[in-house]
Order: sequence, then structure tokens, then C-alpha cells
Amino acid sequence: MKSWPALYLATDHATAVAEYYQDVVQPGVLTPYRVDASRIADLSDGAAHAVDKRVADALAQDWTSIARIDGEVPLAWALAQELIDAGAQGALVPSARNRDGQNLVLWRWHEAAAAGEGAALTLLDPEATLPR
Repeated sequence: MKSWPALYLATDHATAVAEYYQDVVQPGVLTPYRVDASRIADLSDGAAHAVDKRVADALAQDWTSIARIDGEVPLAWALAQELIDAGAQGALVPSARNRDGQNLVLWRWHEAAAAGEGAALTLLDPEATLPR
């Protein structure tokens, strides 16, 4: 599988904070975005995908240890590659850090004000307090 960048976004504040605090805390800023996307694979409902054992297994795996320690390609990465090849811009997945939360993982994105491929992102910063 070739290397592919991914942008992980949470669908709510509590999930964003839980995901942020999963490792050693680094200085950071949580920022809201508006996302305009048309081709997102919805893998968020585990019950709906229970019949697809491969999807359920991919979502349950600890991909970091499989990739970093075992040096193997995790099922989630293989599934992501299939979705990318099929034209998906990203996938909605359950959060591993917040039981009630969801993450949006994007593989193709661009700033909404610029032309580009994939989901269009608009940083929501009405008071212009964030550096550009």
C-alpha cells in the first residue's frame, strides 16, 4: 500500500478533546471546520457493518501497534486503500477514544477558497484569531 496522507477530524468537541489527549499532550489548538464532501464512506455504525466482518475487524484493530511494532499493513489501511481507489474522499468512523463519538477521516481535501480535489474545508474563525 502506498503512503497516503490523512486528516482526522472529530464530529463534536468532546470527541476532538478525547482524540487529542490520547498520547503525550503537545501544544495545540482545536479548530472548527465546515466540511463540504460528497463521497464519504459511512463506517460509523458498527451494527450495520457486523455482516461485513472485515470492516468490523478493521475498525477494531490497534493499527498503530500492527504498523509500528509488527511492521505489517493493518486491515484498516487496506480498507482505506480500497475506498480511496473507489473514489472516496474519506470515511466516517467510530472514535476509539469516545464511545459516543465519531471521526471523519479525509484522504482528499483542499481549502474551500482554492480549487482542489476532494472535500472542501473552511476554517471557522470569524474573529480571525488564528494564524494563517
